Amino acid sequence: MCVVENSGRFGGTYAAPITILMLDQYLNDTIATNRLPLVERMSNTNLIPPLMMVEMRKMDSLKKSRQKAIELQIELNNIKDTFNRMIILRRKK
Repeated sequence: MCVVENSGRFGGTYAAPITILMLDQYLNDTIATNRLPLVERMSNTNLIPPLMMVEMRKMDSLKKSRQKAIELQIELNNIKDTFNRMIILRRKK
């Protein structure tokens, strides 16, 4: 079963050609050479609405900020561990 959701006025422009290419690949294990320009056009088309793209960028930047905070916390923990080891070694002397 093949489902490509893009209803409304762009269904015929994007959903139908994508579905045709998917079915062609599935049934024939290849895409016909006369459809390669269609593959290229669909591959280079951005179907993400602008508002959704803005929200995705916000989420990506938040994810990067969280990842950076985790990395900094790990680095801080490593520094603390090193400092504690130095103190322990000095006490042993």
